Amino acid sequence: MGDVVPPGQVPPGYRWQALTIVTLGTLVVYLDTTVNVALPALTAALQAPLPVLQWIIIGYVLTTASTLVGVGRLTDLIGRRAIWSWGLIALALALLLDGLARSIELLVAFRILQAIGATMLYAAGPAIVAEAFPSYQRGRALGIMTMGGQVGMAVGPLLGGWLVGTFGWPAIFWARAPLALAIGLASFGVIRDLTAAPRRRRFDVGGAATLGLAMVALLFAINQLGTSGWSGPLPLGLLVAAALLLAVFVFLEARAEAPMVDLALLRRRSFAAANAMQLISNLTMFGVWLLVPYYLAQGLGLAPVAAGLLLGCVPAATSLVAPLSGYLSDRVGAWALSLGGLLLQVIAQVIARLDTASSLLQVAGALVLLGIALGAFLAPNISFVLGSVPRGQLGVASGMVTTMRSLGVTTGVALLTAVYTARSAEARPEGGPDGAGFVVSAFQEAFLVAAILCSIAVGLALIRDRPPDPAQA
Repeated sequence: MGDVVPPGQVPPGYRWQALTIVTLGTLVVYLDTTVNVALPALTAALQAPLPVLQWIIIGYVLTTASTLVGVGRLTDLIGRRAIWSWGLIALALALLLDGLARSIELLVAFRILQAIGATMLYAAGPAIVAEAFPSYQRGRALGIMTMGGQVGMAVGPLLGGWLVGTFGWPAIFWARAPLALAIGLASFGVIRDLTAAPRRRRFDVGGAATLGLAMVALLFAINQLGTSGWSGPLPLGLLVAAALLLAVFVFLEARAEAPMVDLALLRRRSFAAANAMQLISNLTMFGVWLLVPYYLAQGLGLAPVAAGLLLGCVPAATSLVAPLSGYLSDRVGAWALSLGGLLLQVIAQVIARLDTASSLLQVAGALVLLGIALGAFLAPNISFVLGSVPRGQLGVASGMVTTMRSLGVTTGVALLTAVYTARSAEARPEGGPDGAGFVVSAFQEAFLVAAILCSIAVGLALIRDRPPDPAQA
């Protein structure tokens, strides 16, 4: 595979233009947190109870996680520019259709279309940035891109609350559609394909299908664990199906002439460990992220606005730290920053033994520390993963690292929710049905489990090969 533009000859102006476009597009995708605050309004408008309404979230996550690696491979085959630009156009169209939906079935269908557009951006965005910047600037660039996503996460709930209150629930979708369309049209003129597509553009349909179905089965099984229990026939059957499909996927890839995923990558200890670290870090962070609102509302009795502002501390801190950690990873190496971020995450989860007597300052401090830890970890680890593959496999690597995020989020929500629920049931007689005591004790135990799991990621960082040259980290 030859380079269209050698890395050393990329015009400096293009690098920053491409980074700006990708950062803005990433921000628009992560503004999907506006949906969370609109759930009550959607329940009333569409007459859909929460168990049904949750499919607008589940369908979105299943679609992205099951197609990310396959779409990433397409970016390697047909170019980043087309996938990224048309992804934004698809996202804009889907957002318009979301706002027009007048039934839960239509909204779920349009959300799946929205997820496809988002997947195209998830897969192409990091690859565009990693391809445009030399290794000694890659971490800083990915840190800025990460900042865009975290700003979207922080602003989303506040913006969503205002849009729903002022214009109604369709506004949370319609407000983003013009932004996605404008960035998509601009992308056609800005983004370039810096790597030539292979002469034989063969897409591994069998590999993409088996991996996609395996991810659907695995994520749906994890989701069902929270309702059916760990011994329920449905989640167990889905887990068995996922294992069989993954075995078939490995069998097919080992014999494919042009495999979707080069299995040699997975045999690299550093590459596999970095992806596992991505999974565990997101598992612990997002599981806790789901439970913190219950602590704030039931444990401290905070109003929704105050709770929302406190929750915003996490992505706000992450958005500020990510560019700095990315910059530092270019100087001292991604290994040191990834390890430092994970250690901070463990420390934050261990010391965050919050209870009903904790002050708002203590709560804000714990959440800010968690945000700093995530910001210190994300960009360097993603930079390491993307820097460890050839330019012609950046799309697959980008899709894989984002898939680990989705898998971590889903697993964390199911696992830590199960811990929280079990501990709540045990402590309920002590605190009473309406007492806050059982909520706080369950919250603390979930934090402790998250810290233990994150310690495993620290261990993976310690066994991961430490790069000898920061420029190659």
